[in-house]
Amino acid sequence: MSNLFIEKCEELLPECECKYSDIYWKSATLTCYDVSDFEAFNDILRNIPVFEGRLYFSITLYGNAVLPKGFLSRLFVSDLTVDDFQTQRVEEGAFDGVLYLRQITLRKSSMKEIPDFRAIRHSLQILQLDNSRLTQLQGDNLKNLTCLWKLSFVNNSIAHVAEDVFQVRTPLPPPVSSFSFCLEASKLPSALSCAFSSVPTMQTDLPPPLCRLHKLIFLLLVCCTDSFYPSLLIENRGTEGVKDFDISHNLLTFLPPRLFKSCRGLREVRLSYNQLLHVDHLFFGTNLEVKKSIASTRFPNSWEPRFL
Repeated sequence: MSNLFIEKCEELLPECECKYSDIYWKSATLTCYDVSDFEAFNDILRNIPVFEGRLYFSITLYGNAVLPKGFLSRLFVSDLTVDDFQTQRVEEGAFDGVLYLRQITLRKSSMKEIPDFRAIRHSLQILQLDNSRLTQLQGDNLKNLTCLWKLSFVNNSIAHVAEDVFQVRTPLPPPVSSFSFCLEASKLPSALSCAFSSVPTMQTDLPPPLCRLHKLIFLLLVCCTDSFYPSLLIENRGTEGVKDFDISHNLLTFLPPRLFKSCRGLREVRLSYNQLLHVDHLFFGTNLEVKKSIASTRFPNSWEPRFL
C-alpha cells in the first residue's frame, strides 16, 4: 500500500514529495513546492486512492505567496506547515470546509495579519505564527478557539496586544429543548457532527488525539436532558484552554493586566527579549510565578512566568 500510494501521489502531484504511514492511522506526509492550482491540489487529495478508512495529511508548503479560500476543504489534516518568506497572506475563508486541522505552524512567512482560524476552532490545538511580520494582536481571529492549548508568536514585531484578544463577550442563548437533538448526528451543529464522526471505534483506525474528549462525553450525557445549551458548550467558551503562550523576541513595552483572565489553564508564558519593565500585574489570580531569566544587553528585562 505504501509504495502504491507514494507512486500515485507523486504522479498526480509532481510538485510534492510524498510519504505514507499506517502504523497508528493512515497518514500521508506531503512536502510541496510552488503549488500552482490549489483547486486541483485539493481535488487530488480528496480522491487519492486508499483502500479503506480515513486518511490524515501532514502538509508543508513552500513558494506560495497566497493560501487561497478553501484550499484544504473536505480534508482531514493533522498539521499544516508554511516555511517560506514568500507567503504573504492567507485569504479570508482559507480554512472553510476543513474537516479537521490540529496544528498550524508558520516557521517563517511575510504575513502581517493574523488569519481567521474560526472555521477550525473546534479542532485547532497548536498555533505557531513565528518569524513573520505581525505587529499587533487584536480583533476576533484569536477568539473562540475552543481547543487551542499552545500559542506562539516568537520573533515578530508585535508592539501591541489588545486586552480582550482571547475573550468572548457574547450573551448566553436561551436553553433549547433537545431530547431528540442527540439521536442523530445530522441534527447536531456541523462542527459537533464532525466530532462525532471522528470518535474511534473498534472497526476503524485510531485517529489523532481528539480535543478534550471528556467534554464530548459530557455533552453526550447532557444533551438528552430536558434542556441543553449547545452554544454555551460549543460557541461561547472563548480561547480559555491556552496552557503554553510564547511571545518572546518582539517589541512589547506593555501588556494589559487582564490579558490572561480567560486562560484558566495557563501553565507557562514566555516573554523574554521584549522591553517590558514589569509583568507582575499580569498574573494575579493565576498559578504562575514570575522568574527573571538571564538578561541580555539589548533587553535587560526578560521574564519567564512559570506554573507553580
